[in-house]
Amino acid sequence: LGNSQEGILMMAKCDSNEVFDNFIGGNGSNGICHQAGMGNLFANNSIGCNFEQPEKNLGNGSCGISIYDQGNRVEVNTIAYNKVYGVQIYGAQALYNTISSNSIFANLWGGISNEMGGNNELTPPNITSISSNSVSGTAPANSTVEIFADENNQGAMFLGSVTADGSGNYNFSDEFPEELNITATATDSE
Repeated sequence: LGNSQEGILMMAKCDSNEVFDNFIGGNGSNGICHQAGMGNLFANNSIGCNFEQPEKNLGNGSCGISIYDQGNRVEVNTIAYNKVYGVQIYGAQALYNTISSNSIFANLWGGISNEMGGNNELTPPNITSISSNSVSGTAPANSTVEIFADENNQGAMFLGSVTADGSGNYNFSDEFPEELNITATATDSE
């Protein structure tokens, strides 16, 4: 099933591609390694797990998706069981990458990592209050805040999104599963 290296390797001017509806698992390194190119969409993929059985561990040997360039979108994927991060945005040139509406869980080192200047290492939201039907906190001003529920501290279940105000305050209302932890991500307006 898996390769000894990356499942998908994108190098040298890989612009405006769509990678969607794939099962990518069991690879020795990253599920997807995107080294150069802009305007790519990674959507509706099952990375490190199976579409029909998301609890089945088929993790990749490193990250689920690792991106080293700018202006790409990672949306509506299931990313789990990878040996490092679910999604890694790496390097000062890796800016304006959108990570949205994904189910990310059970990755060994964490769900999402912006490293070495990736996505300007955007500050994650701070959750200051949670009740059975709302979560509020602070985030970068005017950013889109996405709310998730998870048994641990990643983002297995996407619950919805809200926009932080000009001061960075946000409040999201919904019914939350009591037994799960609530987490949040931020996407700036750029």
